Amino acid sequence: MRKRKVLLTIVFIALVSPQVNGVGIFMGRQTFVIPENGRLNENITYWLFPPQGQYSTFQPLAPMGLNTTITGCNAVAGIEYRDDGSLFIDWDAAGNPSSIDAYVSVSSPDNWQCPAEAGGDRYIDNLVFHSEGFGSVTMGVFSQIALYRNYAPKASLQSLATTELAVSIGLQFEDKNLSWWANSAEHPWFSYSIDWDGDGSIDQTGTATFNEEPVPDSQYPTLSRWTSGIQISTLQLDHLYDAVGNYNATLILSDSMETTTWQIPIEVIPEPATLLLFGFGVYLIKRRR
Repeated sequence: MRKRKVLLTIVFIALVSPQVNGVGIFMGRQTFVIPENGRLNENITYWLFPPQGQYSTFQPLAPMGLNTTITGCNAVAGIEYRDDGSLFIDWDAAGNPSSIDAYVSVSSPDNWQCPAEAGGDRYIDNLVFHSEGFGSVTMGVFSQIALYRNYAPKASLQSLATTELAVSIGLQFEDKNLSWWANSAEHPWFSYSIDWDGDGSIDQTGTATFNEEPVPDSQYPTLSRWTSGIQISTLQLDHLYDAVGNYNATLILSDSMETTTWQIPIEVIPEPATLLLFGFGVYLIKRRR
């Protein structure tokens, strides 16, 4: 499995004191993937479990400058939406359900800086708080959010050579993660497509693997993994043009989460011998006139 798939798995833990046996909340933690230069905009459903007493309060918090808003719940009776943004629940008036679903919108403001570095993750405590009691808090439970910030795939040109109408380009791709997982050494990581003449039609597609060979994991011997950090993939692509000229080849590179588009200017010129023959042909045409 890949690390990213692991990060997408919701981990069900409750951040509670050891003696808590009343008020509850589920999810205890939820993980979201953030594009490298993107934002967070998610709707989360929490299951609120009844307290030992009659009342509880569900409060969205704002860690790391996030915007959190309760947008509703699946209960009608016994619910009060307070001016401070919290949800007050009278469980007796609500009919003493086994749980109540509360809906929370979580988003990042403009110019928000994701606390996780690209290719890493960050756990943020205290996204929401479900507490027991009326007025003063007698017992409570927090929920946590985990953010994984993707590292967008990068591409660089290593070499470019033309021979008459043939062109060969050497490319290097890179990506970054805390841990890389693969099923085998042949497991592709990057997928690419290239439009050689820039006409909007894809001429070539393929996949590329990391240069480093993955090794069996010590804890999961049926799985293989690469080392953490930045991994490199190199690739040589060849193409034969129909005519000389200046072209803008468009490369589209994807790591299954984000896509990078890159243009490569390519100048295809005839060889000196071809130029001489071309000039001689023009001379003959002029003489025939």
